[in-house]
Amino acid sequence: MSTPDEIPAAETDTLVRAARLHQQTGRLSQAEAIYRQVLQRHPENAETQNDLGKVLRAQGRLNDALRCFEKALEIKPDYSGAHINLGNALHQLGRIDEAISCYRKLLTLKPDNILAHINLGNLLHWQGIPDQAAACYRSAIAIKPDHFEAHHNLGTALQAQGDLRQALYHYQTAIAFKPDYAEAYNHCGMVLRLLGRLDEAKSCHERALALKPDYAESLCNLGIVFKEMDRIEEAISCYQRSISLNPRLAETYNNLANALLASGKLDEATQYYQTALTLRPDYVDAHWNLSTILLIKQDFSRGWPEHEWRWKTKDNKYLRRCFEQQWWDGRDPAGKTLLLWGEQGIGDEVLYAGLVHDVIAGGARVILECAPRLVPLFTRSFPEATIIARSNPPDPIAHSADLQSPTGNLGRWLRAGVDSFHRHDGYLIADADLTARLRDRYQALGGGKRVVGISWRSGNAKVGRFRSIALSEWAPMLTMENVTFVNLQYGDSSEQLSQVRQQLGVDVFQDTKIDSLQNLDAFAAQVAAMDLVISVDNSTVHFAGALGKPVWNLLPKAQGLAWYWFSEGETSLWYPSMRLFRQDLGGGWNTTMQRIARALHEFSGM
Repeated sequence: MSTPDEIPAAETDTLVRAARLHQQTGRLSQAEAIYRQVLQRHPENAETQNDLGKVLRAQGRLNDALRCFEKALEIKPDYSGAHINLGNALHQLGRIDEAISCYRKLLTLKPDNILAHINLGNLLHWQGIPDQAAACYRSAIAIKPDHFEAHHNLGTALQAQGDLRQALYHYQTAIAFKPDYAEAYNHCGMVLRLLGRLDEAKSCHERALALKPDYAESLCNLGIVFKEMDRIEEAISCYQRSISLNPRLAETYNNLANALLASGKLDEATQYYQTALTLRPDYVDAHWNLSTILLIKQDFSRGWPEHEWRWKTKDNKYLRRCFEQQWWDGRDPAGKTLLLWGEQGIGDEVLYAGLVHDVIAGGARVILECAPRLVPLFTRSFPEATIIARSNPPDPIAHSADLQSPTGNLGRWLRAGVDSFHRHDGYLIADADLTARLRDRYQALGGGKRVVGISWRSGNAKVGRFRSIALSEWAPMLTMENVTFVNLQYGDSSEQLSQVRQQLGVDVFQDTKIDSLQNLDAFAAQVAAMDLVISVDNSTVHFAGALGKPVWNLLPKAQGLAWYWFSEGETSLWYPSMRLFRQDLGGGWNTTMQRIARALHEFSGM
C-alpha cells in the first residue's frame, strides 16, 4: 500500500477525474478538496493549479484564483489555459490593463491563440477602442475563417465605428457558420433597424427569440423596431415582457418610457425614466429623455438641469464647442462679455436667439456665434451684439469673452417658469426693402388676395416622418380661391408641386429667386412678406414666430412632438404670434386639416 507522499500516477489521474466531475456538476467544494489533496503531494502540477484556480473563480474567490493561475504560469510559462484564465480573473477584478497585458503576453508566446485574440479584442472594445478590437477579431478570423464568435464580435466592433454594412456582413457570416446563433440574429436586427430595413429587423429579432425565448435584450430591441414602425402598443408589450424576464435592464425601462411618451402617457413615462435612473444613475439617454418630458410638463426647475445631459448623448456630444472660458452659471452678467454659441439645428438656433435680448438687458456685452447662414439676419436683429460665424478654428474675437454659454443653456437662467416668458412682436428683423419687393410681387400674383406661405415637410432624420404631411393632404386649404399660396418648403419640391397642380388644379407659387436653404436672410424676408404662414414643425415656423408673423404650426400628437410646444394648448410661450394645431390622438391629419381649412376660411374673409 502506498504512503500519502507516494500516490501512484494512476491514482492521481483518478482523483483529478473525480474532481473534474464534481466541478462539471457544480459540486465545487468537493472539487476544491480533491485538487488541494493532489497539490499537497504534487505542488508543481501546473494543470491542477489551473483547475483549482477555475474552481475558486467559480466560487467568486478571485484573489485566491489569481494566485493559482500565477503559480501555474511560474511552473509552466507558456501554459495557454492559465494565461487565459488569469486574464479573465483580472478582468473580473476590474484590473483591465493587467488583463490586456496578460493576453498580449500570451500572443507573443503563441500568436495563433484564437481565444487570446478574441478576449483581447473584447477588452479593447469594452474600453472604447473598437478599431483595435476589430484588428484582434480579424487576426482570429485569419487563423480560423469559420470562427463564428470572431465574426460576430468583429460585427460589434464595426457597428461601434459606424460601419453598419460591414457589421451586417459579419453578423450574417456568423449565422452562416452557426445557424442557431441567437445573439448574432439580435445584432443583425439592430443593424437592420439602423439601416431603416424595419421588416427585416423584426424578422431577425423574432428568430432570435424563437431560438432563445427568454432573451430579454432581443425583446427590448424588437420593441424599438415596433416603435419605429409606429406600432406603439406592440412595442409596449415587448418592453413589459422583457422586464418580466430581466427587471434589471435599465435600457428596457428607458425604451418603455419612450413608447409611453409616444402614446401621450406622460406621467407613466416619467416613472419609468426614473426607474431606469435608479438602476443606472449615470444613464445618459434616460437623463436626456427625462429632461424632455419634464420640460413638456413645464416642470422647468427639474427639466433645465436634466437638459444639460444632452452634451453626453451620441447625437450631441460632437456639437459642443471647445472654448476655454468658464460656463455662465446665471449670476449677474453686468459688465461681463458673454460668448453665446448656437447649437443643434437652424430652428433651435432661432428659437434660443429669443433669449439674447435678455442677456443684453442684463448688462452683458454679447458675442454671438451662429451658423454662417444666420450672420446677416442676426447682425441686423441684434445690433448691440457682435455676431460671428461658427468656424474651426473659431473667430479670434471669441477669445476676448469672460464667460461662455451654449444658447440652449440660457433657458435655465432666464426661463425658470411660465411667468418668465415675455410677450414680443418678434425679435428677428428682416431686410425691409427685400420684404417690400417680395410683398408687392406676391400680392400682384393674386390680385390682392391674402398671401399664405406653406411648408409641409420636416427634414429631421429621426422624427421628420411624424411631422411631415403630404402636400396632397392639404387639399381642403389649397382649393380655396381667395388665397395666394407661396411655397416656403426648403429643398426640391417640384414633384409635390406638380402633383397638386395635376390633381387639384392648384398652383402653389415657387419663387425661384429665393434659396431658402442657403440664403436665410432672403428667406426671412420672404416669410416676412406673408400675411400668414402655415407649416409643419420645421425651421419655417421658428422664422415666422421669431419675425412676429402670424403662423399656424401643425404638430404631431405624440411621436415627433418637440418639447417646447408642450402637450396642450393652442398658444406658444415662445412665439406669441403662433397658433398651434395639434393632430388628433388617433393619428392621421384629416380632421386637423379640416379644422385648419375652416380657420383659413375665416382668416381670408371668404
